[in-house]
Amino acid sequence: MDISMDAQVNCADGPGGKTNHIILNPKTEVITHLVVKEKEFPYQERLVPIEMIIESTPEHVNLRCTKKQLGEMQAFLDSEFIPSDLAGPGASAFMLWPYTAPESEVITINHEHTPPGELAIRPGLHVQASDGFVGRVDDFLVDPQNQRITHIILLEGHLWGKKDVTIPVEQIKRIDEDAVYLNLNKEQVGALPTVQLRDRYKTLNH
Repeated sequence: MDISMDAQVNCADGPGGKTNHIILNPKTEVITHLVVKEKEFPYQERLVPIEMIIESTPEHVNLRCTKKQLGEMQAFLDSEFIPSDLAGPGASAFMLWPYTAPESEVITINHEHTPPGELAIRPGLHVQASDGFVGRVDDFLVDPQNQRITHIILLEGHLWGKKDVTIPVEQIKRIDEDAVYLNLNKEQVGALPTVQLRDRYKTLNH
C-alpha cells in the first residue's frame, strides 16, 4: 500500500479531498491515521483512521466511508482566536474563517489533534543520512496487514535525480517531527535500488 501525502481522496460517493499529513507511531513505525483536507467548504482537515482505506496508490486513496461520514470525523486542527491587543505589538489581523468575520483584529493559533505518543508527518519531511541531508519524504510503503511502514520513498529532486529511491524501514534509525534519520551514509543510500518515477507503482506492486 503506497500512501502519499498529496493524493486525491475518493469516498464511497465521490471525491472527498486530498491527503496532507499522515499520523505515525514512531516507536512501532505504524501509520494510524491520514489527515484529509475536505474538498468542499469549509475545507476542514479530518483525522481518518487507516482502517478506512480500501486502496491506496501514489495518486489516489479510496475510502470506505461517505463524504458525510468523512465530515463527521475528528478535526485535525482546532483554531483559537485571540484579540491582537492581547497578543502584543506587531500581531497580524486574521479572519475568523470559515464562519464569521471578527469585530476587532485577531490572531489565529492552530492546535493539532495528534493522538498521544504519535507524530503528524508533514509533506516533504527531511531525510538525514549519517553524514547529512539526502532528500525529502514523498511516500510511505505500508504493509496492509499491520499498517507498518516497510519503506520510505524520497521525493523527486533528491541527490540522485529523477529516480525514486526506496529506503527499507530497517535502515531508519528514528523518526521525529523534524526528520527521518537513517543508519546509512549518503554513499550507501545512493547504492539502494531505484526505479524510474513513471514505473514506480507497477514495479513495486509486481
